[in-house]
Amino acid sequence: MSESRIDSDWPSEELEPVGACPCCRSTKRVSAHENVQDWSFLCAPGKWMYWECGECRSLYLDPRPTKSSIGRAYATYYTHAPAWRDKVASYAKSLIRNLCYHAWYGIKLRPRLIFPRFFYPVLGALRSRIAVPSFILMELHQLPKGRVVDVGCGDGLFLGLARQLGWQTLGIELDPKAVEALKAAGHEVVQGSYEALSSFCGELDCIICSHVLEHVYEPNALLQAMSSALKPGGEVLLSLPNAGSRVRAAVSDNWRGLEAPRHLVIPAFEILIERARLVGLERKYSTLSRDETLVASIAIARRRGLDGSSFLAALSRLRSDTAALTETNADFINVVLTKVDGHMTKVDD
Repeated sequence: MSESRIDSDWPSEELEPVGACPCCRSTKRVSAHENVQDWSFLCAPGKWMYWECGECRSLYLDPRPTKSSIGRAYATYYTHAPAWRDKVASYAKSLIRNLCYHAWYGIKLRPRLIFPRFFYPVLGALRSRIAVPSFILMELHQLPKGRVVDVGCGDGLFLGLARQLGWQTLGIELDPKAVEALKAAGHEVVQGSYEALSSFCGELDCIICSHVLEHVYEPNALLQAMSSALKPGGEVLLSLPNAGSRVRAAVSDNWRGLEAPRHLVIPAFEILIERARLVGLERKYSTLSRDETLVASIAIARRRGLDGSSFLAALSRLRSDTAALTETNADFINVVLTKVDGHMTKVDD
């Protein structure tokens, strides 16, 4: 696909109106982002409108592709066979990163370099170069091991990590090519949507839902499905873009978190926690996501022929202002939710 492809129209007969916020059902709204295109992957046609809910401040696409047509937006979205050079580079990085994770956090992952423990203090020089483990990896490492399902498991990154850490794993994935590749790699995977969670009723110890909720038509239904599938005390490890992102405020339409038309709804932090609570999922803790999308957002602006100097100033300002970073304006919502005993409200979409 090319930029000429995204300049064509999405067929009008394959669009549906929304009219109300998918998170809180309010019809109050204001225009937030107009004529947004697929500037990240250049594979989906159309110009799109994001609305900001007047009640909960979430973002949502309206009109949006119908369920029967949305697959067109994913036609070249994934690359399941990266070039061999990329694989070699990724493997080399994994050797060093996993050595550091073992030395610093006790996380045992393969592949990793093997060094005697007396060598570990030397690794301190790499602290600034090695990313800290994601909150998902840390939680998988620390929790008692049991059954974990990764909803929208993609390339199987978390399935592989969880299996190494001793979890009994299952992936759920819509993309048939991804499912085929994962099965060939020895993973147990079900092809389908989050509705496959209905096969579990209070049986799961953990559910991973990483950058999936923003892609679904009924986000509240996904939250409810995850709650129903968990044991009391089970956890959801949830990650997604945050409508309140301070990066979005800085770069506007160029925000990498929009990704029209695949991102159908982008909740704000407060409404997500509220809707989760209604279905019996209480926040255990959140991690503050730094401004991960800012560099990619600046790249989008430059790709569109815009002057990036103002955005570079925003980059400098945001990275220096750590005190202003909060759960409500972090770039991503990264939260651990725990299933609690007691009444669970039926949430209607």
